[in-house]
Amino acid sequence: MSGYAAVRGRYGRQTASGTAVWAKDYLRRAALADFGCAIIAVFAAVQLRFGDHVKVTYVALSLALPLLWLGAIGLAGGYDVRFIGTGSDEFRKILNAGVGLTAAVAIFSYVVNVELSRGYVLIALPSVTVCDLFARYAIRKRLHRWRDAGRCLLSVVVVGHEAAVTNLITVRPDLGASSVVELIALARKNPGKVTYGSQGNGSTPHLNGELFKTMAHIDIVHVPYRGTGPAMNDLIAGQVDMMFHDEARIGGAIVVNADGKNGEIALLVVER
Repeated sequence: MSGYAAVRGRYGRQTASGTAVWAKDYLRRAALADFGCAIIAVFAAVQLRFGDHVKVTYVALSLALPLLWLGAIGLAGGYDVRFIGTGSDEFRKILNAGVGLTAAVAIFSYVVNVELSRGYVLIALPSVTVCDLFARYAIRKRLHRWRDAGRCLLSVVVVGHEAAVTNLITVRPDLGASSVVELIALARKNPGKVTYGSQGNGSTPHLNGELFKTMAHIDIVHVPYRGTGPAMNDLIAGQVDMMFHDEARIGGAIVVNADGKNGEIALLVVER
């Protein structure tokens, strides 16, 4: 579910410190794919350009190119967690790495006065760039399948002014879902039975609910009210299971359950 970040109501249990485990796994797979694409590219360049008659210079360059490719991607920001899993920036970083490494090789050969085969360079560097774009796309599609299943979501603590933390989800504490992953799983096990309230048809919370429903591939039922107050009252009373909010003030449903004790709450931040 790209574009969403999961948040837990008990801040002590889970925070946004460090890099998420799924993000580290994604970057590890990406690095392995990058390295593999570089090996394929240099092997193809050597075979197509030289066959079995390879000079020592190109053997050394072929051995170094996979490491140089990883370094170029790193310098271009291709391993920055901010750009993985969504948008076109991740692919743009790969293109920038390809252009940058090509320029670096050309400048290096000029400075040290080493003539490199244009055929080798024109096969190896464009090939590794194109191959890596397809590899990153495949990894991205796998991440999207994981997110559709409610996995690989970012855990954060929402801090800021009201305008910065709008569009949240609250659920009644006794629903049995203390995280977004559990909420999605619950909805999938009970299609058409989980309900969400809003202040009326066509309102922003209603549209957010339909967006969440579509992206999570779940069947939840909309219950419209005439205003936020009646909807919140029914949420606290357990008449509806959850609500989508377009403002930060979401009342006692966050910290108070029907027994007046602190309860867990699952929040979802809809990124603008």
